[in-house]
Amino acid sequence: IGIVSLGGIAIVLYSGGGYSIGRFFSLGGYAKGHIAIGHHASGDIILTKPTRNEVRKIILDNYPRTWKIILDYICNFFESR
Repeated sequence: IGIVSLGGIAIVLYSGGGYSIGRFFSLGGYAKGHIAIGHHASGDIILTKPTRNEVRKIILDNYPRTWKIILDYICNFFESR
């Protein structure tokens, strides 16, 4: 619980996990959020296999005041192609 959460079930602003619900961003097997990335994703912006730069751009386009430490942490889960 908080701003960022990772785990089997994560429900916060920025979340990642098996079952992930994030108000702003969600990453996981089941992901639900404004920006959702995952195998089963639902949200306003849905991505399946984005690059690190694509994720960074989409987050900053939608949430330009995202803290750099959160943005860098999220982007580390993706490859830069």
